[in-house]
Formats: sequence, C-alpha cells, structure tokens
Amino acid sequence: MENKRNFFLTLSGAILAVSVIIVIVAVLRNKSSVIPGLSKNDILKRSIVSNPFGKLEQFKTDDEFVSYMQQNSATGYFGGGVGFSESFEMKTAPRATLDRSNLLVPQMGSDVAERVSQTNVQVLGIDEPDVIKTDGTNLFYSTPYVYYRSGNPVPLMEKQSANPADVADMTVRSDEVPSVGRIMPPDEMPQKPTGGVASIKVFPPKSMEKTATVQASGDLLLTKNTLIIFDESNYPKREIAAYDVTDASRPKKKWSIPYAQNTYKVQARLYRDKLYLVTRLIVDGAPVCPLPLFDTKKTGTSIRCADVYHPVTPVSDDTVYTVSVINTANGDIEKNASFTGSTSEAVIYMSKDALYLTYYYSGDIAKIMYGFVIQNTDLFPASVVDKLAKLQEYDISQQSKLNEVTSLLSRFMAIMDKDKRLETENNMQNRMKKYMADNARELGKTGIVKIHIDNLDIDTTGEVPGKVLNQFSLDSYKDHLRIATTIGQNSWFGNFGRLTESFSDVYVLDSRLRVTGFVKDLGKTEQIYSVRFMADRAYVVTFRQTDPFYVIDLSKPNTPELKGELKIPGYSSYLHPLTTDIILGIGKDSDKVKLSLFDVSNPENPQETDTFIMDEYWSEALDNHHAFLADEKHEVFFLPGTKGGYVFSYKGNKLNMVKAVSDFEVQRAIYINNYLYIIGQQSIVALDENNWQRIGELDLMQ
Repeated sequence: MENKRNFFLTLSGAILAVSVIIVIVAVLRNKSSVIPGLSKNDILKRSIVSNPFGKLEQFKTDDEFVSYMQQNSATGYFGGGVGFSESFEMKTAPRATLDRSNLLVPQMGSDVAERVSQTNVQVLGIDEPDVIKTDGTNLFYSTPYVYYRSGNPVPLMEKQSANPADVADMTVRSDEVPSVGRIMPPDEMPQKPTGGVASIKVFPPKSMEKTATVQASGDLLLTKNTLIIFDESNYPKREIAAYDVTDASRPKKKWSIPYAQNTYKVQARLYRDKLYLVTRLIVDGAPVCPLPLFDTKKTGTSIRCADVYHPVTPVSDDTVYTVSVINTANGDIEKNASFTGSTSEAVIYMSKDALYLTYYYSGDIAKIMYGFVIQNTDLFPASVVDKLAKLQEYDISQQSKLNEVTSLLSRFMAIMDKDKRLETENNMQNRMKKYMADNARELGKTGIVKIHIDNLDIDTTGEVPGKVLNQFSLDSYKDHLRIATTIGQNSWFGNFGRLTESFSDVYVLDSRLRVTGFVKDLGKTEQIYSVRFMADRAYVVTFRQTDPFYVIDLSKPNTPELKGELKIPGYSSYLHPLTTDIILGIGKDSDKVKLSLFDVSNPENPQETDTFIMDEYWSEALDNHHAFLADEKHEVFFLPGTKGGYVFSYKGNKLNMVKAVSDFEVQRAIYINNYLYIIGQQSIVALDENNWQRIGELDLMQ
C-alpha cells in the first residue's frame, strides 16, 4: 500500500512539474513587458513576439545532429517541436469576387469542353492532390487497393505481355484480355475487383468508357499531360510515379521516385509545373548519416545531417521533415530543405512567394517551474528554490531537466506528514490553476518559419500564442500573414484535468513575421472549428454547445476589429464562399449534417438566412474540402454523404436539394460544360444540369 502511495506521490510531482512549468515564463515575460508609456503594440511585441528559438540554424557536423536527435527525442505528454499535420497550407488569393480556383477553361474547339471544374483548393493557381483529376475529356480516378489475406495488394491476374513498357507500368487497357495469366487462388481472391487508377473517357457523357487502369493507388496531380500518382499503400513498394497520359488509353510511365524505408509523404502541392513535396523521416534510435529520403540514385535523394536545420533552443524532436522541389517533366529533385521536428502538432503553408512551416511547442519546463516556485516561496523551502535556480545553468536537454524537477518535487512532498502533504497539494493545485488562467497564452505557441519558395532559404521566424487547426487557419494577403489559433484546454493526466479554459485569437503579422495587430478572446470555453480568410475579412467558427460565427475586419493590419457575431445551434467545420456576401457552412447539429447560409453583406450583423438538416450523420466534406464542389453558373453545390451524393441549389439565398443520387459509394463530383458527373466507387452518373435528368452512366465494376 505504501509503495502504491509513493507511486502516486511521484506521479503527482511529475504532473505538478509539467503543469506549473508551462506557465511561469509567462509571468517573467509579462513583468518585463508591462512598462508605463509603451504602446499596445510595444507591449505585445515584448510579451508575444519574443521567439525563444530566435532562429533556426544548421548543424555544424553530422555528429552534432546525431547527438541532438538522441538527446531531444519526443516524449509524448511533454513535447512540442516542429511537427507537421497532414496539410500542406496555401495562401488565399486576393479577391473582391468569388474565388474561381476550381474553374479550368481549355482551348476552344468542337470536341473540347468549354467549362471544366477542378479540385476544390484554397489558393488560385496552386493545385492539391486528390483522388480525382480531369482534363475535360478524361477522368483519372484512384480507388484503394484490394488487400488479400496475405496483406499485400496484387492484381486479379498477373498480365504477361510482349511489351516491356506495359509490364513495367502494370497498365492494362480495358479492351485487352491477358494472353497468359495466373488466376488468384480462392484464399487470395478479393471481395470485389476494385483498386488502381482508372482512366475514363467521360466527355461526351453519353459514351463514357473506362479505357485503362494503372495498377497504383493514391492521391493524384495532373499537369499538362503528366499524371502524378502518390502510390503509398502498395507496401513495401511505395513510390511517386509519373505517367504520360497524352493518350489516356495507354498511360506510359515517365519516371518514379521510390520512398526510403522510413520516409513518408506529409502532403504535396503543384505550382508552376513544379511538385512541392513534404516528407517526414522518422528517426528511430541512432540516426545514420546521410539521411535517406528516397530509394534511388537520383541527386537529392539523401540529406547530409549537417544540412538539417533545428531550433536554436532544443525542443522535442524525433523526426526530420524535408521540403523537396521536383521537376514534373523528368522527376529530378532540384532542391531540398530539411528541419527537425516531432510527428504532429503543426502545418505547412505555401503562398506564391514563400513557404511557411509552423510548429507547436510548450515553454521551458525548468524555467516555468522555477518561476512558479519563486512566486510562491511560502509553499517551498529555500533548498528547493536554490536547487531549481542551479538547474537553470545546466547544459542538458529539457527532458533531463524535467526529470530533475520531478525527482526534486517528489522528494520534497515525500518528507511531509500526511496532513501537511494534503494541505500543500491543495494549495499548489489552486494557485496553479489561477496562474495558468492568467497566463494561458504562454502555455503553448505556434512558431513560424518563412522560407523563400525559389531557393528554399530561410527568410525569418516568428511566433503567436496557441495552436492552429488546419490549413485554413493561415492566409497571406498584401504582405501580411494572418493566423487563427486556439489557446488553452491543456488536458494533463491526473487530478489536474483541464487547467485552463479555452479561447481563440486572430493575429496579423508583417513580412518579417512581427505581430502588428490582433483580435483576442473569441469563444471563451470553446475552440476553433473552422476558419476562412477572404481578402480583408476573416470568418471564424468556434464551438462547444452553440456555434458562434464571427466576422472580423482585417482591412487595417495594425488594428483588426471584431465586427459581428452570430450564435446558432450546432457548428460548421468547413466554410466556403459561394458569393462575396454568402458563406456556406457545412457542419453538424446533434448527430445530423447541417448546412447553413450566412449573409455577411452587413459584417456587423451577420445572418443565417437558411439551413438544411440532412438525413445523414456524416459527409466527407466535413473534414476534406476536396469532397466539395460548387458550380457558380448554375448556383449549385455538391457534397457526398454516407447514403449517396447530393446537389443543392442556393438561388435566392435559399437551400434546396435539387438532386440526390443513391445506391453507391459516392466520392466526388465534377462538371464539364453543363453536365455534372457524380463519381462513386462502383459507378459514374452524368446529369444534365439544366433539368437534372440522368443522361449517362458507367458501371466501374465491369
């Protein structure tokens, strides 16, 4: 029983160390920043903009890199660092009217479509990978591999061909019958014959046909006549492959880049016919230099350890992230830039001028603990204060310092009698909660690194309090970076639970990533569920029990202003501008998908003009904007559900379902001219947008 008690004492000390520590630097900074005579911006720069990293720098030697990674590996609860989510963030283009980034107008001609939709992206001119791509005549559609009992995907029949190119490409035309093939034994047969990237002639819609299938599976990008496939589920053969689809019925492999064993794609973007690829290399144990990125002899497929960047102040790092610029014509890797980081907690954002890497981190554990102790000396003996002061001078990692702090506090608590221990625990918890509430913006921060897009050189660094949600939380506009973050709700284990209430901020930074203005304290006790920046405005949704929809005026970067607020039931997790004055919100109310139309023509008084509660509990558009499609000409939009695909009209600022297509697993929709194609895993249905009648259908299972 006593051993169990000692265990909880040690755990309590660890919890206290972690929880209290994250707070103290805040007070030390706030004390030095509140100086009479300083302007609001001066105080802000002292209390918020002081980046503890200062800058990123490269390692001096390979040995220094190895030592750094071994000493600063991620530690779960206590970590921060340069981490990356599965988003590759893009700048929102300036627009006074609706963003037409999903519209492609091919060269006019009798046999060429005049109006073609593209993937719903955040930034005009920068494409994002998705499972569907089209050139206006052909549709390229990636479906998952079928996995057999052996756990590895294989084709139904292994084609034998006299054409080595066909074998290398693993490409089979739909009108070809393999001359020789090995029939899969019964224990290897799939449940249904799906998988691969299908090339489908979809225009005109009455004569749709599948013309070829490439045995690969993953997100796609299409540039000119080159189709790029991120074939990452075909373990162990994971690669990026490019196919010439000039003749879409006979795709021919142009080049491929196999991933190294521990390298994985985070995300990618296509800009000016260049592929910007972000990968992460998980460092397991002692790293081996140089670091392998790809399993090929091409130049740039490995990284010198001494070329990797890292924060000046060590943080929790277990991963190396690399931004690679790849020539889509030949697969040459033209440039690389690598950074240490952790496996989560941040995103990447790219404009047409710069690449922004963001990372989330907590404060210096030992410093924060020391600051709390010196402000509460009545709770701690002088010996504890003295030992914590000396700990600041040790040249050891933050994790090592945390271990020392935990051990010190555990010994301090263990020598008390039960009554004194109970009293001290209650006093410490009470003061810590108050302290964290007063200094919540110091608990966690998002660091930002700005990199030139042409040469991948680091430009500058900055930081803001809190954590970003996703790619739509960042936006670059008129030489300013805008970023929305949520602060608080740090959920630590043990008795302390949630130590701070959450709230959200929007910050404006200049070209040197210095904060010029802010709007603070949005949605107290709530967190951000969606953000959309449009020119001089930001629209932010926070949620806990209701859905506050905020309209923020960003026209003056030094003094942004909260203009309007609307509270409604449910929440919106994706916001899409249908017009300059109408914002569509896709979210949920209770357990149903909810659509909302927000009229923001008067920013001081936003209105929810109409809603539609769907008989669906989920739509992929809730967390993947690629699943959404808007057609401005016909004033309609599409989104998939679990039961089918749905087309809604928003004419007259009213929501009206004009078509539902059921009975198959709907994935996406595209439009070509006045035809809407609803694409599922089993079939494609073509609709006439003038009357919503079916005019063509293709069974993909045949």
